[in-house]
Amino acid sequence: MQPFERLRALARWHEDDDTLLASEAAECLSAFDGDPAGLVVSCRQLLAYHAPAAALWWVCARVLCAPDGPDAAWTAWRLLRDDQTAARLSALLPFPHDDPIAVFGRPATLSRALAERPDLDCFRVSAGDRLSGVHPSHLLIEARAVGGTTAFVPAGAGGVIDSIRSQGGLVWLIAPTGRVLPPRLFEALDTAVGTDPSVDRVSLADVERICGPTGLDAPARIARRVDCPVAPELLRPTA
Repeated sequence: MQPFERLRALARWHEDDDTLLASEAAECLSAFDGDPAGLVVSCRQLLAYHAPAAALWWVCARVLCAPDGPDAAWTAWRLLRDDQTAARLSALLPFPHDDPIAVFGRPATLSRALAERPDLDCFRVSAGDRLSGVHPSHLLIEARAVGGTTAFVPAGAGGVIDSIRSQGGLVWLIAPTGRVLPPRLFEALDTAVGTDPSVDRVSLADVERICGPTGLDAPARIARRVDCPVAPELLRPTA
């Protein structure tokens, strides 16, 4: 399949896995050797179709700011493939632990982490759940994007955060490789997302810890996790 044919297929992508989308995009962009203008156009078109996918913004920023865009795309693909967030989270969750742990939705990273911890009493929660009679020690939510003092989480997660915190539970955001963006790039993503109903915006002040490929961080120190540049080409509207 030619690169532009693959781009059209990625534009129609409907799977709910931002990391897999970004990985496929990185592999596709690696084929644009000797075509810097094509890289810019391709990145902007992908983001126009998939604005909430922070990992895709991360890939595009790394590619467009690199001296060798296709090589940067391969590097981004390898970093996404080798992400250690699930392993880190599995090791960092309390052991032994008698209290239940709530998990919002069924994200891939969390599923892999919890598969390694059969000792934990975990249960899934979704939008609208009031958790009456249940008092989990932690709420785990996979963030779609993190930047500055804000995170994007799946729609409905914001209300569950309020419920857990009112019971004294701890909120941990899970931010796999590619989900933490520099403030200016996050602002561009925020503008592109607009009022997309698939995401909630939450303040990092309502989060105790953020877990990523290097371990746990306090929200105030999340800027240390930024590992992509600000690509000027992505600061203009993507649609």
